[in-house]
Amino acid sequence: MRNLIDGYAALPFVVTASLEDNWYDAHAEWLLGRDRTVTSNEEWLESLHDFLNTTAGEGFVDRVVFDVDDGIVATEISSYWEAHEGRGGTMAYARKMRTARREVRKLAGSLGTVIVYHGFMIWLESFVVVARETTQAMVIAVSVVLVVLVVLLGDLLVGALVA
Repeated sequence: MRNLIDGYAALPFVVTASLEDNWYDAHAEWLLGRDRTVTSNEEWLESLHDFLNTTAGEGFVDRVVFDVDDGIVATEISSYWEAHEGRGGTMAYARKMRTARREVRKLAGSLGTVIVYHGFMIWLESFVVVARETTQAMVIAVSVVLVVLVVLLGDLLVGALVA
């Protein structure tokens, strides 16, 4: 998880300071303050439950989701991105989202991590789909017109009438 957070922070558009307040680091700091060492996954999960039940951890309770076997199935680590106003607009944000998803997938390895930006889910994802579908439809339409004109241009008179 530490590698994942550090790797994500290294992305050029991520505001590194926004990652400082996350449950993983807060838990590690809490463990150090208790002089408690963990030697297994079970002990670590137990210590995480203990941390989330303290006043230091209560702010992170909704950011870690456990399954019925007490394994972590989802977490949230919020971050901010630098806004580059005037440089690409919507498409720049879409590229950032795709870059973030690709890089986090590489960093996470077997964790099966998914990165979600709420604004992207609501609006930008729709924009990307519409842009892709529109481009695809335009390419098909232009290709069909081109094929029809080539076929019709076989006869000069008909080609002139179409033009």
